[in-house]
This record gives sequence, structure tokens and C-alpha cells, in this order.
Amino acid sequence: MRRCAISDCEIQECLEAAHVLPVKNGGVEVLENMILLRADLHRLFDAGLLSLRVENRKLRVFSDRTVKNYVRSAVGKGSERGWLTQALHSEWLNARLAIQPGLDHVRVDA
Repeated sequence: MRRCAISDCEIQECLEAAHVLPVKNGGVEVLENMILLRADLHRLFDAGLLSLRVENRKLRVFSDRTVKNYVRSAVGKGSERGWLTQALHSEWLNARLAIQPGLDHVRVDA
């Protein structure tokens, strides 16, 4: 089932494949460097207003304080993102955090 990794949205017309590490920063076109996101969340991710981290083998969602409530309302209620950490190598997330650390980000998922 194809769905947004954050919101659990399954409407295919709303989904986009996002590079975890942008190609301009050394990311490559491999599945391990891609994550499926709802279009609005993809834009926030690319703008550095949303970040993802692996904690305790689960993908966690963080956002800039300015969009915290928006992102929190988008997070899937029963979303279990643990399955993503198997497909998404944390090395790509770590590389992204190195170029876009999200220092002022707060955790928005449960």
C-alpha cells in the first residue's frame, strides 16, 4: 500500500516521492533515499520546516515551531512508522540533518 509516511494519506494524486538527501547535496536516485510524502508535507520538508529522525527504530516527525500545529494535525493518528526504518537507511536522514539540522524543531508525533 502506497501512503504518506507522515499522514498515512493514500490518495495517490496527493503523494510525491521526496529525496531524503537532495540530489544537489549528494543524494542519489535510489529507493533508500526516497520517502513518500503528501505534497504539502513534501514542500515543508524541502523548505527545512519539517524533519525526520530515527529514534528507537521508529521514524519520528519534528517541525519548526511556526508550523508545529499544522504538521501535528497532519500526523496520522494510528501511524506506525517503524516499517519505514527498514527501507529507509538512517544514513540518508543523518546526512540530511547535517545539511539541514532543524535545531529549533520540536517533536510533533506521539
